[in-house]
Amino acid sequence: MSTEETTADKEKEEAEPDVHFEPVVELAPVELKTNEEDETELFRMRAKLFRFDCSSQSPEWKERGVGDVKFMEHKSKDRSVRLVMRRDKTHKICANHFSEHLC
Repeated sequence: MSTEETTADKEKEEAEPDVHFEPVVELAPVELKTNEEDETELFRMRAKLFRFDCSSQSPEWKERGVGDVKFMEHKSKDRSVRLVMRRDKTHKICANHFSEHLC
């Protein structure tokens, strides 16, 4: 019985196809410019952003995005800070709030 099992295992291994597809178009890596080059990062934390949708019959919280929330301070402007959140895979901005120090 053990010889039958080993031959069956060998047949399964041989029957598994090795599938590999070449890409249709070769894409070169692109440098992503985020306009955060002139800013220093003060704080970073992974978060999920929600928005409150009250337009439907039953108001509810809807997910806006998942990613890193960052407090960025501009190097040249005097004490200006903004909160920026980008979605993980698409790098689209889902939160961008400017704040100015009052003291």
